[in-house]
Amino acid sequence: MSSSWGPSSIISSDCMTTIMSALRIVDRRCAITIVVRPIDAMSRASCTMRSDSVSNALVASSRSRILGDLRIALAIAILCFCPPDIWTPHSPTCCFISN
Repeated sequence: MSSSWGPSSIISSDCMTTIMSALRIVDRRCAITIVVRPIDAMSRASCTMRSDSVSNALVASSRSRILGDLRIALAIAILCFCPPDIWTPHSPTCCFISN
């Protein structure tokens, strides 16, 4: 492949689509990965929606569970492992540097 990165899409038999895109490693220190998996949570949401008709007492909790699953399903996880050029500690620490 002539370009530095290339997206790929995999569709399995149960219609779950996984989209993965990888950026070429720069100085072997930095990589970006994007993964989207909406179908699993959507199928759980449809099962929960069917159970709503059985009991009115479960409607509120089922709806909040559906919304939570859909939020997770629509989120895109982006992980970038790039060490910063200048590292500063999060809390005050004592550092001894010997030459």
